[in-house]
Amino acid sequence: MTMRTCMLFIIKILAFATLQVILVVNVWGATALHLDKNKVSGGCAACHYRSYLRTGGGSEHCLYCHGSPTRRVVASRNVPAGILPLGAKPINVELEFKKQFRHPTFDGKVGHRSGEILPELDPKASRHAVCMDCHNPHFLTTEKKLAGIAGKKTGLGVTAIEAEKDLCYRCHADSANLPARATNKKVEFRPTNPSFHPLEAEGKNLAVVSLVRPYREKKVNEG
Repeated sequence: MTMRTCMLFIIKILAFATLQVILVVNVWGATALHLDKNKVSGGCAACHYRSYLRTGGGSEHCLYCHGSPTRRVVASRNVPAGILPLGAKPINVELEFKKQFRHPTFDGKVGHRSGEILPELDPKASRHAVCMDCHNPHFLTTEKKLAGIAGKKTGLGVTAIEAEKDLCYRCHADSANLPARATNKKVEFRPTNPSFHPLEAEGKNLAVVSLVRPYREKKVNEG
């Protein structure tokens, strides 16, 4: 790579990062958490640095902050020093991926494709679950945790994800590559079914003995 090509690439990265900040603040009314220097001192370079400049390091790099604190003790050439403020304690999700039932984010080969649209249309496409499938670090805020995640493709474009269930439906509903024994969860949760989990609508049972309080069988108010 020539010096000129290298400089052009860096300029594109910086321009893209600046655009992300402007877009996030203007669209969502708040700075994305990962772009907030009070929470991530390193800014864009916390993920986009050296070998990770273009990719951001993928799911494995997410564990540098969101995994065991011991990961941050060992220096890494792809992570600049001081990417987190002193005393910062980001959420540790690493143990979640060691449970028996989990997303296979760190189990092996990743089949994620940049720019892919879900639900999957190709029945032969490999199933996968990487951090970026459910979280967009360039957009998510405290109030908008699903910001920046594209929903289902429609005739008018791609719908925005507003509810957690719609996020799950991206892979567990209409995807053409559902596992052989899997079922369409959106169909299972239809309120028109004789029996359904109250995900799409309120349930019919007024006495659910296993329901843990403060959860209730019916909404306390319409809000």
